[in-house]
Amino acid sequence: MKLKWLTLGVLSFFCLFVPCSAYSPAAFSAVVEPEPAASISDTVVSVTGLGDFEAVFTVTLSEPAGLPVKLDYQTLDGSALAGTHYAAQSGSLTIPASQSAGTITVPLRRLDFLTDLTFSVELSAPEHATIADGTATATIRSRRSSFSVGDEVPGGGIGTTFAKVGIPSINSTGDVAFLAEIKSGLVRKQAIFANGQVVASKGDSVPDFEGATFASFTNPAQNDAGSVAFVARLGGRVNASNRAGLYTNFGRELFRVIRIGEPAPGLPDFTLTEFHEFALTDDALFFTCFLCNHHSTPKVHYYSLCVWTPSGGPRLLMREGQQFGARIVARMDTLLPTSGSPGFSRSARGGTITARVRFSGGSTAVVVLDTDGRAEIATQTGNVAPSTGGATLIDYGRPILNSSRGVAVQGFLSGGTTPAALFGDTAAAFDRAYGVGDAVAALPGLTIRSSDAPVYNDRNDIASVVTLTGSGVTRANNKAIIFKAEGSATALVARLGDTPPGLPAGARLKSFTSLALPANRGPVFLAKLATGFGGVTSASDIGLWATDGTGALRLVVRESDTVIVNGAPKTVRTFTALGVVAGSPDQTRACSGNGYVAFLAVFTDGTRSVIRKLVP
Repeated sequence: MKLKWLTLGVLSFFCLFVPCSAYSPAAFSAVVEPEPAASISDTVVSVTGLGDFEAVFTVTLSEPAGLPVKLDYQTLDGSALAGTHYAAQSGSLTIPASQSAGTITVPLRRLDFLTDLTFSVELSAPEHATIADGTATATIRSRRSSFSVGDEVPGGGIGTTFAKVGIPSINSTGDVAFLAEIKSGLVRKQAIFANGQVVASKGDSVPDFEGATFASFTNPAQNDAGSVAFVARLGGRVNASNRAGLYTNFGRELFRVIRIGEPAPGLPDFTLTEFHEFALTDDALFFTCFLCNHHSTPKVHYYSLCVWTPSGGPRLLMREGQQFGARIVARMDTLLPTSGSPGFSRSARGGTITARVRFSGGSTAVVVLDTDGRAEIATQTGNVAPSTGGATLIDYGRPILNSSRGVAVQGFLSGGTTPAALFGDTAAAFDRAYGVGDAVAALPGLTIRSSDAPVYNDRNDIASVVTLTGSGVTRANNKAIIFKAEGSATALVARLGDTPPGLPAGARLKSFTSLALPANRGPVFLAKLATGFGGVTSASDIGLWATDGTGALRLVVRESDTVIVNGAPKTVRTFTALGVVAGSPDQTRACSGNGYVAFLAVFTDGTRSVIRKLVP
């Protein structure tokens, strides 16, 4: 009892000086600093132009934090899928004390987005904060799936539209490039359009050439980084000896690689007089040209192969008339389409290029050169052809190259078991893929009588159009597309007389026009259908087929199909795909590495569009 009254006395005395109400439970809670509330904001990303893309989410606090704030986060799939469209992310975000915001960055995969896609980021487990809004959505805005006559030119200014669009090429990231004509008011001018923007147009000032302007262009070549290269004719203060040049925006602003009339690389007494073909890779720009000693007698013209690199500038790699070991180069073929496969036949990849070289003594070799001029003979006439029963190689078609320096080529033989075969680099060595006399899978009793030049990809897969022989073979069914994945048996892709996927029963393949082989899937081909069968008419007899990600063949587009352009349905009258574009046939790629194809469509209403379409 005494203790109780003593305690009450002490408290009564203390309250004489400090009001007891100040130390009630409510009073104690009032002096505790409240935690800030965290919110994460939606974001929108447009995947256009060069470079890598990322979605950046901003997390804001209702007020600056007195203590460091920590928040866990993770990405969640929507219509955009982790690993396919974006890189999945999870972890913790820390916002330092006295600050009120932080960011979460999610890298995007560099694909050709043809529809808007979404994914989310979710916050959880807050420390020293509460969560007011813990989920935000990223919207990936699609790139345009078409560029049509009459459309506004991206970045071209108000009222600038496409007056013409040309045959497109497409790279592995889905960027398209083509020669266009653009219109502003009454003014029409030719232009190079690539990667969603005009790179150069008629009348523009020429880099490094005061008083000169661009007058016209060849079709552009394009690499996987979205850079382009083209030959341009010049106007203004120029003359016949310097009125054309080779230009690129490789890794920087547009600049001149070399111009006609300038000293020839590697030959100081010679000048460059004429461009032929060119190819732009991710590492270099290769081109063929004529070099001439105008100031000497007799005049000598050398057909030459040159290369430009960012570190080395223009350089001569090979020319006709030069010494090559103990032989003299009489002729070389490179940067040209192989017959039957113009859409994806590439002589140059990365920092290497391949050529068929004929020597003055009559022998021929398939040569691979790098940007420093080092040459390696992949195969040459006189060699015993592998897997042919002792046959000797006597000639070659034009070779093509993949990114690992593998070469594929048509070889013609003497002796042994077959007169011709296709050869390519495999995981083991340069070897025979298939050839004359081979049986064809799924066609019992039929064999290969001959083969067109091959197409070839980075996995060392080979495909070609072959002519068949055997019981029941007629002119209506004597050709087929054969595909051989490395390490697998040959497979039948399509045969004349068959009904291809996507068409009504009775429709028949009449002829194959061109063939391509992308890096990560099976063949793509353009074909003509026989009229009068399955409802096919002359207005619907051309089609484009592609292999999807599962290995199945799909119809991509056909004459008379309906295509949605800028939200409106249009009927295809005709289209051009897998075609050779003048000026850069070696790099005219109608297929991307991600399952997209590009083609030029002409519609029944007379309009034209460059179309990008997905093959899943």
